[in-house]
Amino acid sequence: MGGGKGKKQQKTVSGELSAPNNLAPLQPLTSAEAQIQVQKPAVQRPKYAQNISAEVEKKTEDFSNDSFSGEQFTSFGERKTEKAKSDSKEKRNNNNGYKKKKSYRKFALRPLEAQPTKQLTEDIEIIEYHIEANNFLPFFGPNHFLSALYPVEINVDGHSYNSVEHYYQACKVFTLAGKDTAQLLRTATTPIEVKQEVKKILKDRNIEKANIEKWKRLDSFTVLEHAIYQKFKQNEELRKKLLDSQDKILVQTYMGDNFFAANATVKTTTEWMSKNAGQTLNVPKKIDNSTFEYFPIVVNGKNMLGMITMKVREQIRSEL
Repeated sequence: MGGGKGKKQQKTVSGELSAPNNLAPLQPLTSAEAQIQVQKPAVQRPKYAQNISAEVEKKTEDFSNDSFSGEQFTSFGERKTEKAKSDSKEKRNNNNGYKKKKSYRKFALRPLEAQPTKQLTEDIEIIEYHIEANNFLPFFGPNHFLSALYPVEINVDGHSYNSVEHYYQACKVFTLAGKDTAQLLRTATTPIEVKQEVKKILKDRNIEKANIEKWKRLDSFTVLEHAIYQKFKQNEELRKKLLDSQDKILVQTYMGDNFFAANATVKTTTEWMSKNAGQTLNVPKKIDNSTFEYFPIVVNGKNMLGMITMKVREQIRSEL
């Protein structure tokens, strides 16, 4: 495999292949830092998603049709008088009478529990990605098309969702808190709002953190793969952008999450890629709880959202 093209090779792992833990880590973080319809049967929707569909036939409420776009604000007072301009300038210079703060306190991120890793075994099929400093695509936040927070309408089982995050959170709250909680999401229009609303619902229903973590390990991979597949299958422009990434390693560069993200910045990820240049990232082809521990650590995290999106990219490419 050459250069930064990240050529993919699918094969059975032999004992000669490097274990995912052999990738050179960066220095440990300091305490401050550490602180439509389904278009292909191969993508199986979760059983409880089927239950959601069945319930809708009995009830009329639909919690998923809210628009992700809020009010659009325009600028006011474009034609200011000279005095108004002068006053505004004077106030800006004087900071409106407030003293400028010389420094701001930086809050440390909460410490994260290390994710488990195991050596790959011979019976696990893998996909190889070539590691180079320029062979990765970082993403983070609602403005990036690879993010689960990216506002784009997807249709799953006859229901419209305003983002992958909307579908993911709907499945989570349905499973953990019961079907009657789904309608409570009606007021949550943006991906951030729906995430916050679900967090509040789970807290109000006294859902234990251990149960939330268990759901994440057992069910979240299937939910996300299903939603991400529909996102790119149903949107031609986004699908083209995904395929244009070729075989680049997709990395969610978000600090504070070592499960779905790499718990790293773009700069730190670039350093990690450079340090491990020439090696391969051996990624299990199957993504579920049985293979989770065999996924390699990327920088400081499992980067599972990136891994799932890479799998969807492989699947969509195979359908062309």
